[in-house]
Amino acid sequence: MITVGNNVIKNQKNFWNGCVFHPTDAVEDSWGRRILDRISKDKAINMVRVYAMFEDIVYYDDEGEVAYDFRVSDLRLDYLVEKGFDIMIAYGMIPEILASDKNELSNVSKNATRYKGKMLYTSKPNDIGLWEEICYEYTKHIVERYGEDVVSKWHLHCYNEPDIGPFFMREMEEDGAEARTKVRVREYL
Repeated sequence: MITVGNNVIKNQKNFWNGCVFHPTDAVEDSWGRRILDRISKDKAINMVRVYAMFEDIVYYDDEGEVAYDFRVSDLRLDYLVEKGFDIMIAYGMIPEILASDKNELSNVSKNATRYKGKMLYTSKPNDIGLWEEICYEYTKHIVERYGEDVVSKWHLHCYNEPDIGPFFMREMEEDGAEARTKVRVREYL
């Protein structure tokens, strides 16, 4: 419970009742669903953090226009909603079509690939306006699909640790977190 003076501002859930479900695309697989089924049944976890995985959603169509295919994302989120989880979605890692440097990949895993061989593009977007549009279209889609009442209980955050150099701001790594934060603020004003 959070109180200011004598007023209860918010009833606080236990912060330890959440988990990161990684890799997100394991929701599609039997082993991933077994884990989610167990924690749903045990009621030990209320919130599950997943990635939006725009690389599975956003692409250029045959005419060279940006297009969206939400089917795989819907499959993942439908399962989490069905299990009764609150959801935190990280709008992390840019899709390949938006990578300003296709050679700038995350070195987080041993071979710079993620589960199922997917690449993690961590360069700055080549078009901030398009990045904004992608985030907007995804958010609009999930609100239309699951409803404002459901999605308003979720937590959505843009990018994965934006103050850490390897994610989005590699070229400024030597300047430190404070400098990177100032750049982020300027881009979105």
